[in-house]
Amino acid sequence: MEFSSPHIPTALEWNNSHRRQPQPEIEPPPRLFTKQIFSLGRPKRMSVSTQRSAIRRSSDINYFPASRGARRWRGAKHKEQIFRASRRAGLRLSLRHPLCFTLLDYLIGHFTWVQVISIRKKLFPDLSEDCWLLYCEGFGGVSRGIAFTKLPQFEFAAIPPTEGEWIPIRDWKSAFGGRLRPFLLNRTIREFYSDIAADKKTVPLSQLAKVGIGYVSGDNDFFHLRPSQAQQLGIQREFLAPTVRNMRAVTSDEVTKKSVQLWEKEDQQYLLLRIQKDASLSQQVERYLDSEKGHLVRQGYKCRMRAPWYSVPDVQVPDFFLSYMSGDRASLIRNNAACTAPNTLHVLRAKNKRCIAGIKNGWNTPLTQLSCEIEGHPLGGGMLKLEVKEAEKVLLTRRVFTKADERLLAEGAIDLKGWRHYAA
Repeated sequence: MEFSSPHIPTALEWNNSHRRQPQPEIEPPPRLFTKQIFSLGRPKRMSVSTQRSAIRRSSDINYFPASRGARRWRGAKHKEQIFRASRRAGLRLSLRHPLCFTLLDYLIGHFTWVQVISIRKKLFPDLSEDCWLLYCEGFGGVSRGIAFTKLPQFEFAAIPPTEGEWIPIRDWKSAFGGRLRPFLLNRTIREFYSDIAADKKTVPLSQLAKVGIGYVSGDNDFFHLRPSQAQQLGIQREFLAPTVRNMRAVTSDEVTKKSVQLWEKEDQQYLLLRIQKDASLSQQVERYLDSEKGHLVRQGYKCRMRAPWYSVPDVQVPDFFLSYMSGDRASLIRNNAACTAPNTLHVLRAKNKRCIAGIKNGWNTPLTQLSCEIEGHPLGGGMLKLEVKEAEKVLLTRRVFTKADERLLAEGAIDLKGWRHYAA
């Protein structure tokens, strides 16, 4: 639909009216980038002071000089030039990164028109990252919301698109915590999802379980042994613990004793060298720790920062394992074999046995799969990444859905998978 509210000026109208208005004599508009490209990849770490400085002194972010009128938009034709300039500036913004929210909030308070143009087909096909465009107009004013446009692909135009959805500031900040990706869904699915989230039968995962990361060994190859290797070294089983190193090791929705027996038979590298801080070491273990490789490993950062260096901390035996990154969907695995896991997986410890059943029964549903897409973020290459804080917000419900409801939720999940370029 078009931005047609009388309170919402179109970009074209602002182009025309902005020419007629004299520029402020005291504070001229800064050379603010008006077609900023947002990279949906891993943003560079920035301190709070750096973030504030980047916003306050926007002229220092020399992406593309802001001119007036339609010439601003025509500059997007030279997208390679814009991209190279943005890379030189050294700032990459993820649409889930705090700086993105801070930046948009600042722009809303200083421009009458703020428009974000999302592009489904990659602007730069050779990159794993997505790029969206930002257009601002009417410096010195205040916007009442964000104009959000969804385009199947980028095409040159003399002016920004005049069709899309108007997102009031209140909806942007409250409905999805200041994130724009959920607005890729159509309004019907978003409203249905919000209605489910407000239902008393629906809870976030954090109310049923504690979500955390697995252990950090410091050197996976040294601290994980094969059964044949442990036998050859003579390391006793009391110093070894079975571990799920990644989701590829599991072929079903649970890890059982039969799974561990299969790993043993295949001589997989699944045994973690687990030594308690106050444990008395056997001669065999001491010999392995004092080997040439052991002396190299203990010089690594993680090993140097802990005492003793060979005791891997935060080794947990959780109720579930949750995939950190996924393609089709985030996988949840029940732990029925007292296994542990490294930080390549998330670990879930249910608050009680009743919660275990609730998590297991509610995970593989259209609602939860859509919630993973909404709360998670694309990592590039079609992958979906769920950070701990994001996983805690994933919704589970006891609400009963009709077949039509399930189809609607599944449609939303498929749509968001398409935006992150997952190919089934």
